[in-house]
Order: sequence, then structure tokens, then C-alpha cells
Amino acid sequence: KACDILRVFLPASTMTNVGLYGNGRAFEYLMVKMYAHPLAEINQLAFSMHEELSKVIPSFVKRANDNYGKGAQQYIAETYKATSKFVANNIEQLPEPSEEVTLVDYDEGAEEKILQAIIYPHSNLPLTQIKEIVINMDEYEKKELIKEYMSRRSNRRHKPGRALEHAYYTFDVLSNYGIYRDLQRHRLLTQEPQDLTVIHGYDTPKELIEAGFVREYDECMEKVKEAFKIISKEHPKEAQYVVALGYKIRWYIKMNLREVCHLTELRSMQQGHPDYRRVAQQVYIKVKEVHPSLTEYIKFVDMKEYEMERIEAEKKIDKKMEEIDRKYTA
Repeated sequence: KACDILRVFLPASTMTNVGLYGNGRAFEYLMVKMYAHPLAEINQLAFSMHEELSKVIPSFVKRANDNYGKGAQQYIAETYKATSKFVANNIEQLPEPSEEVTLVDYDEGAEEKILQAIIYPHSNLPLTQIKEIVINMDEYEKKELIKEYMSRRSNRRHKPGRALEHAYYTFDVLSNYGIYRDLQRHRLLTQEPQDLTVIHGYDTPKELIEAGFVREYDECMEKVKEAFKIISKEHPKEAQYVVALGYKIRWYIKMNLREVCHLTELRSMQQGHPDYRRVAQQVYIKVKEVHPSLTEYIKFVDMKEYEMERIEAEKKIDKKMEEIDRKYTA
């Protein structure tokens, strides 16, 4: 719990471990993008990965930095620079206040699309004909079909079917960098971050307020802000390293309803960090507001708040271990 609270002090440059799993084609493209990155340390990571992969799958990754790869790197780098320059020259950078989670866009006809997808594999009709059938269904029939498709879920591991992939939602999220670091590794969605900066302010954990350390925390964050401004004058990308995890970053998340179900049920679990649990809960609330009938069976989102999140999960594990011990030692 103490580490969860105090992580807001950590700079983005704090070392971490990450494991990557993929096939040759995926690694080749990943390295092309890393070689094209404006930060030299990302280029070095690409080189190190390339060296290791060349020992085991040389034919699959050889093009990552040859003439083909360098051409692709040039394309990525030049496209990034050109679009960045256009935005800098033509779009005024004055962000308006916004909520932590904003539902920016969603499918108005999501229910009809999902109903079409539910019917499709159980019929021999073309999709255009199924579309007309769904349009002519009454509300009771629509509700009953969704119920048949979703109601038998008895835990969050009972994943809903692919029909839910036909409804999409786009969220704009403004939250502390610690939350982003937690949720950026969530696999089932599309997301794009803006650069880490200090212009959006920072979150203050309520526990720091209760413990009487707000002054010290604010002083620390002010030093971060000053350092960022000095470094960013000449090195805007490198300046991100000094920004503390408590500062806010903006990014968007685009996902379909099946992915919404997965994210909100998994990331709202009791043992999750309270910050990202809050974002998961807000995502669920926003979708429920626009599509209540579709979220009725996304029923394993934990909307409760806990004082000691992880310790309760540990108690459950200890209890299970005791039960297993009694079972096999009796």
C-alpha cells in the first residue's frame, strides 16, 4: 500500500523490466519503429534486440536494419516530423479543462450491429437481409436475444462472444502517468499517448494529504516542473524522463464492447491499484450511460472502494492455501 501511494514521486526514468513475446514478423516491424525513434536509447534497445534475435531467427529479422528497413525507418521518422511540424505551426496548444475519462465517440447503432452479428453464424442469410430483420424486430425481441447471448456468464472469465466486437468506443483519458503505465500494457485495445509533460498538473494521493505531507509533495513536484522546463528548451523528448509519475498524461483508448468488458472487469478487481481501478470504473459508467442494454451483462465490474486493496486479496490467497493444506494433510 505504501509503495502504491509513494509511486507518484518516481520519475519516468525509473528502471523497469518488461518481457516481449512475438513472432519474427512482429519483432522485425517493432525494431524498424524503434530504430526510427527520436530517442537514442530506444535505438540502442533495437540494436540489442536485433543482436539477440539474429542468434536464433536471423532470416526473420535481417531486414529490420538493411536497405529495406532503413527505408521504412526513414518513412516513419519523416512522417512523424512532418505531422509534428504541421501541428506545431497550425494548431494552438491551449488545452481546455476536461474530465479524467471522456467518452468522445461511440456507435449510435451499436445494438443493431451486435444483434446482426449474433444472428449471422446461426443462419444462412446474407448480412444485408439480417440487417433488415433486426430493424424490424421489436424491443422485447432485441432484449431477449441479447439476454440469450450474454446472461449465462457466471464469472469474468466467461468471455462474451465476438458479436460485441461490432460496437466501438473512443475515450480521451487524462490521468497520472502511473495509471498510464499500468493500462498501456493492457493488450486488447488500441491506444495512443501524447508526450509526457507537466502542463496538465498532477494528482495528489489522499493518503499524503491525510498524513500531512502535501507541502513536501508540492515542493517536489514544483522542482520536477522547473527541471522539465529547463531541459525541454533543448531536449523536449529527453525532458520527459524527469517527470514524476504523479503528473498527468493524456492518451486515447479505442476499443470495442468486448474489449470494454475485458478491461473494466479485469482492471476494477480489488487488488488493482486504486488509480487505475477508478479509470476502469469510469469507462464502464460512460458506456453504461449510452448503452445500458448492452452493459447489463457486463456484471463483474467491481465498483466498490477499498482502504487496503491488495492486503484483502492476499488474505483470500492465504485462506485458500490453508484450505488446500488441510485437504492434503488431513
